[in-house]
Amino acid sequence: MCLIGIIVTPKRRGSPCKPWGLEVVCEEPQEYSNSLTAAFVPEGHDADRLRNIILEKFDMSLGAGLSKLAGKVFRIGHLGSFNDLILAGTLSGIEMGLRLAGVPHNDGGVTAALDSLAPPPRSPLPPGPCTEVAFRERNSNRSNKSYVLRRF
Repeated sequence: MCLIGIIVTPKRRGSPCKPWGLEVVCEEPQEYSNSLTAAFVPEGHDADRLRNIILEKFDMSLGAGLSKLAGKVFRIGHLGSFNDLILAGTLSGIEMGLRLAGVPHNDGGVTAALDSLAPPPRSPLPPGPCTEVAFRERNSNRSNKSYVLRRF
């Protein structure tokens, strides 16, 4: 499964890296790992620099690319107690790091993940009745002030 592709559980797989425009190392969606995602940074950019920025700024550690992939990919571990909230935080840290490192990417990966994890309503909520609440406030000099609050 591809964490960058938005979804991280075996039951919910997303398309790899579409939100940010990054490619994952694993080319076959049916072979995505349940515990690790490795993503390429664009040519001319250093994955290790990105990892260091994310570590320094957000105290989040990403794995390095190994062997031929050193400096070309970053790895994200998503095993153990890795729930939707941790996923959202991880993706936020990566997206902020991509910006700070000047790595070209499409914005909105975190928003796409949140929309997938907690889909917005299909249609706007119907307008409800407007309720007015009036109250008075007494301040220290004993003068009264009236307020009307409208709740929609």
